[in-house]
Parts: sequence; C-alpha cells; structure tokens
Amino acid sequence: MTTDSESSAVALQRYIAFVEEILRPQLRQTLAHRDALAQEVHEYQKLRELLQELTHSKLQSLQTLLDIGERFHARAKVDDTSLVTVDIGLNFHVEMTVPEAQIFVQKHLFDLTE
Repeated sequence: MTTDSESSAVALQRYIAFVEEILRPQLRQTLAHRDALAQEVHEYQKLRELLQELTHSKLQSLQTLLDIGERFHARAKVDDTSLVTVDIGLNFHVEMTVPEAQIFVQKHLFDLTE
C-alpha cells in the first residue's frame, strides 16, 4: 500500500513540475501576445476613426494631441491632411492618401481579428 501512495505522490510531483515549468510560462507568453495584439487592434481602430473624421469633415488642416510615448502628449498642427503616414509593421512607414490608408487599415484590422 505504501508503494501506491508513493507512486501517486511521485506522479503528482511530476504533474506539478510540468504545470510550473512548461504550462505556466507558455500561458504567460500567450497572455502577453494577446495583450499586444489587443493593443495593436485598439490603435488601428483609433486610426480608422481619425481617417473617417478626416474624410467626413474634409479638413484641410488639423490641430491635435500627438502621443509621443509613455503617456506624454504634445500639441501638433497638421497643415495638409491629404496624406498620412502609416506604420505598416516591422518599423516601416508608408505615406498614403486618406482613402488608401482607410483601405489598408480595414484590411489590416480584418487580418488582426481573423
């Protein structure tokens, strides 16, 4: 009977080790990836809203608050709103017209949420 309880204890220790050494780190990594993806989706949704506002209001210039990182913002004036620069990934930025940017953002949001 002692061997059954010892083998059960050994099996339990193996399961605990597996959970702590393999599954828990994978869970942390997956949650971090999910959070990063959710943040990217949120940023592209904000960009889509801004592009829609530019299209509907037909503004020639724009004054806005620019996020410069770490929750710091600076006032910015955009003299020409016909072209926007979009981060397309891997730290590449492309200048597009507003309709081109709207198409890109819509496709990218579809890919992100697929």
